[in-house]
Amino acid sequence: MRHSFALALLITCGLHAGETAPDPAAIQAAMQQMTTPVAEHAALAKTVGDWDVQSSMWMAPGAPPEVSKATATFAALLGGRWIRQDYQGSMMGQPYVGVGMSGYDTVAKEYVATWFDGFSTAPSHMTGASKDGGATITYLSEMKHCPMTGGPLSMRSVLSNESADRMVFTMFNTPKGGTEQKSMELIYTRRKVAK
Repeated sequence: MRHSFALALLITCGLHAGETAPDPAAIQAAMQQMTTPVAEHAALAKTVGDWDVQSSMWMAPGAPPEVSKATATFAALLGGRWIRQDYQGSMMGQPYVGVGMSGYDTVAKEYVATWFDGFSTAPSHMTGASKDGGATITYLSEMKHCPMTGGPLSMRSVLSNESADRMVFTMFNTPKGGTEQKSMELIYTRRKVAK
């Protein structure tokens, strides 16, 4: 099984005419690195469980935020390589449902996340880095066509794991040629299990 997977990887990555095929042991070592969860995955796994969320969204600079309540459930998938978030709340008076996938790419050495929701047909892709072992992760992403500005939008999101029972996700937007502004803050509080 391992050899067939390594062969498939070799074919997928492509071998150009005249190039020497990589050593099978080197392929095996690369596959081991790519498939083995590391400390960054363990840090992400600390979010697993049920959470209550206070959502604040700023629709325009200087405007008061739209505040609402939501719930979120985080689950580990595929041997802890990925964390799935199922989010349910409201936005602009409408039901809002989102699904997020986050993980750590051991080859690129960066956090990765993708977000899907019922308000858009375009997913959001983010890459991130941390200087404190995953306690704080700063993600960067780009939206090519923002429906509110009509142009591209740069986004910086910061996930702060303040304790085992509280985390804050803050998003900042920068329109092309504009200045960064806070657009969203989600305060997650772990739901306590009744004893």
